Amino acid sequence: MSQLSQIEKDLLGIKEYRPGISDLYDGWRFFRRYPLIPITVLTLLVFFA
Repeated sequence: MSQLSQIEKDLLGIKEYRPGISDLYDGWRFFRRYPLIPITVLTLLVFFA
């Protein structure tokens, strides 16, 4: 159910999002384009945390 509402929000447009959700959506698009970057960051956090 939540995925359907999320898709509906995507169809309505990002402008209706709150700023935080819009930032998360931009970050999600960036991570999908460059998948190794978040994986590398998470790996470094695991080893050095």
